[in-house]
Amino acid sequence: MTHRKFKVESMLHLAAKGFRVFPVTINEKRPPLIEGWQSYATRDPEQLSAIWELEPRFNIGCLIDSGFSIDFDPKNGGLESRRRMREAGLLTRTYSQRSPSGGFHETYRCSPEVAKLIKNAVGTIPGYPGTDVRADRKGYILGAGSTTAAGAYTIEDDAPIAEALPELLAILPKADPTRALNLEPPLEGQDSESEKARAIDYLVNHAPEAIEGQGGDNTTIKVINRVRDHNLSAETTLELVDEYWNRTKAIPPWGYDDLAKKVKSASKSRKNAVGVKAPEHELEPVQLSDLRKDQSTPPPGTWEEPTDLWKEQTPPADILDGIAPQIAVKFGRDRAMSFGVNSDAVVATTVAVLGSLIPATNVLQMYNNRSSWQVIPTFWTALVGDPGSAKTAAVKAPLVFAKAIDKKWSTEFANEMKEYERAELAHSARAPKKRAEALATKEQPDAETGAAPVPPQKPKFRSKIANDATSEALATRLAETPEVAPIILHADEVAGWIGSLDAYRNKGAKDRGFFLQAKDGGSYRVDRQGRGSILVPNLAISIVGGIQDDMLAKLAPDLETDGLLQRFAIVALRQMGLGDDIPEDPSIEAMIPRVGLALSSLGEMTYHFAPGAAAELNQIKTFKAREMSRADIPSGLKTWLAKTDAEFGRYALAFHLIEWAMIADAIETGPDAVISGDTARRARRYIEEFLYPHCQYIHATVLGGGWSDNETRWVAAYILTRSLERVTAREIGKNYRRLGNNRKRLFAVMSRLEIEGWVRLINSDPGQWKINPAVHDGRFDETRRTEAERRAAVRGKIAADGASRKDDKSAP
Repeated sequence: MTHRKFKVESMLHLAAKGFRVFPVTINEKRPPLIEGWQSYATRDPEQLSAIWELEPRFNIGCLIDSGFSIDFDPKNGGLESRRRMREAGLLTRTYSQRSPSGGFHETYRCSPEVAKLIKNAVGTIPGYPGTDVRADRKGYILGAGSTTAAGAYTIEDDAPIAEALPELLAILPKADPTRALNLEPPLEGQDSESEKARAIDYLVNHAPEAIEGQGGDNTTIKVINRVRDHNLSAETTLELVDEYWNRTKAIPPWGYDDLAKKVKSASKSRKNAVGVKAPEHELEPVQLSDLRKDQSTPPPGTWEEPTDLWKEQTPPADILDGIAPQIAVKFGRDRAMSFGVNSDAVVATTVAVLGSLIPATNVLQMYNNRSSWQVIPTFWTALVGDPGSAKTAAVKAPLVFAKAIDKKWSTEFANEMKEYERAELAHSARAPKKRAEALATKEQPDAETGAAPVPPQKPKFRSKIANDATSEALATRLAETPEVAPIILHADEVAGWIGSLDAYRNKGAKDRGFFLQAKDGGSYRVDRQGRGSILVPNLAISIVGGIQDDMLAKLAPDLETDGLLQRFAIVALRQMGLGDDIPEDPSIEAMIPRVGLALSSLGEMTYHFAPGAAAELNQIKTFKAREMSRADIPSGLKTWLAKTDAEFGRYALAFHLIEWAMIADAIETGPDAVISGDTARRARRYIEEFLYPHCQYIHATVLGGGWSDNETRWVAAYILTRSLERVTAREIGKNYRRLGNNRKRLFAVMSRLEIEGWVRLINSDPGQWKINPAVHDGRFDETRRTEAERRAAVRGKIAADGASRKDDKSAP
């Protein structure tokens, strides 16, 4: 093994061990090569591999969350101290390293609360010279595999990182954080759980980013003071700001000690009392004094730059090359150039169609040790776009893969019909003669002496594609030809399909329930009035189609709770041009029937995750839990997120088998029953980096955010057209009755405007806001003129209509 490869593998081993890892200067102990390394250090093997691919010689910095490392330095008596600590029962077996100088690093875990108190001591543990402590995120060690001029760091004992014994924790140097950081201690009544929750919601969902060189210091102070408005102590504020804001919104993140200094500085500069926003304190509004000589402009740094609320949101860019199977990417890019649309939209429908060609008897067992959770290859995908945006073409194009199967089945059906017709003709000729002989002898015919021939069974026509079929028709097809499952329902206009559900179901089972089960598969009985019932062995249906964004917005309120819409992967379709008349790529065209037929030929099999793939399942579940916990996620999007782990399994299974089908002719063996970590990682990225951003975009522009955005823009336009410096809840409610009748919604809209830098709340009861002077500095003049003209036209129409009605009433 080369030295470079050894260092990369050592780095990955340390990350798997539990250390968060970051790069350090080649052959040196310091400095770290990432500013803010305490926050950017990671265990993600993909991120780490990318860093060390750039330079495999980087040394390996390691820190342990909720834990510490002890460095036993041989030059200062550390080896003797280590021996005595072992004899005293202070140390236990744990992961340990040997340094080039002959010393040792031993790493232990402890509770987060204790870890924060342990000093990062470059000195001694009392009574044990030569013992340095690297605690929590306050210090780091070089990991095994690192090198310096003195030699290499190596593993001494590759044991799991152990919990520190209480006796060891008792002698470690610790600090009282309120004294060490000179923060005032909590007062009685501070740090309630409800106020912590409100502060966390602000930090995660509403607090601005602090960017170095762009007013980052002032923004950090503002964020800290806003948290303290919730009646939180300086100590708690530091912990919450560091955990929920600093690591994601401070660019680059503050060091812990520097952030503590900011908390202290913010406390000194506050003009409002701590807890001004806490409801239980019922504080009167505080009038701020401004002692500057020139008060014609606001104090510097007191306002964020106001957001352009009318700026069109941009749909996600194309990213699927390197994530989706290459046949889907190549086909999608080729057809997208012809249609003039974004390629990822066509790739998404191609993945859905190809995945649906896998017989439903192929299942993925999500847990290796339990068979109760399985998924089948069913995919619901809808392209969302404006009329005339080539939705029909983008949805229909990938069906060419399924048509290759239908063509094969059609040929087989024609041959089977010829055999059936010959057999039926022979049966018809023999049957009367046999019946006559039986009547003449008055005996029942038996099989050996000339039983009446059994009539031949008429073959059933099979097709992979259904077009706008009813639930009963689909159930009949799946009952008669179960091998077609999952059948692909091509709904050219998904809105029309949704509108047709339950149209003829005044009684009994509902279409919605039928289709909700059809995504997950399983046996299903359909009762047909007056015609008995049919049993579907595996009710498995995939759906591909398009939908206009305005139609989706109208349907959305009725689809919020039943989970029907949330089972779709909704992808934004963008018109990129008029489309190009490009020649066909022979390699793509030749691949279409080969891949389609290979997938449809798969026999029944249960697939499992490799260990690396199982780790990806854990990551997608973590992603799901994190996103669903966000306060700003609408309920419909939460319902979609709730299904992401199962969708991850479907796409992992599809990617695995599509990529096998691409080379099936060459290898002449069936697919592996184990899905690799790489395949699962790309399936996870497909969900997190592609489907989720598209879903967020459509929810923001078409679904959940529609009314809220319109209301926010209405109030902003009202402010502009009247050149307001202040505005009250009463004034807004009087002019916009929808908000006037819903105070909670009005305050939510104003909170959004505050986040966007337009207003600032100065009195919560009865509700009064100050306007950011920057909104009137000319940047929104075009919007002001447009809105003023529109509102004048509306007032004019209302006046004209009123006059017309008055004239009608006065007419004889």
